[in-house]
Order: sequence, then structure tokens, then C-alpha cells
Amino acid sequence: MISDYLFTVESENLNNKDFKGNSYHVSIDDQDFKFIESELSPKWWVEIPGNNFNKKSLIPCSKKDYNDACNQKLSERILLSLKRNFV
Repeated sequence: MISDYLFTVESENLNNKDFKGNSYHVSIDDQDFKFIESELSPKWWVEIPGNNFNKKSLIPCSKKDYNDACNQKLSERILLSLKRNFV
């Protein structure tokens, strides 16, 4: 049904109070990364630290990106976002 689809889309909004998911913190070289996993879909996001002028950024990622970070390796996607935040 359309109403079920709308609820799912709204529930995938990380700013929604009804968001259902888990967050995991991974530290690499004194940087803390917050990975967020949805309970409703296979979607993942990572919060990228910002510099003094930028807020933190939230970008889509994969479970593989999270697993790699747990092994102290950052994906190209995360490295590019870090570069954009600190340049």
C-alpha cells in the first residue's frame, strides 16, 4: 500500500523521531566515526567529522565500509568526504 511506503520512507529519515536503527562508533587515528545502520532496510550511513568551519557530514555507505573501518581501513568514499570537509 502507498501508506506503508510513505511510512517506510519517513522512517528512513535519520532526523525522524521514529527512525529505527543502530549506531556504532569506530575510532581510527584519533578520529571518531559514527556508523548508522537502518533496521528497516540494508541502508548504512557514516557521520564524517568536520573542521572548525564545517558541521559533521552524514553520507551513505555500506556495511563493507563499516567492516573495513573496524579493521582500520577507510573506503575511498569516506576518504573523499574527509578531504572535502577539511580542505
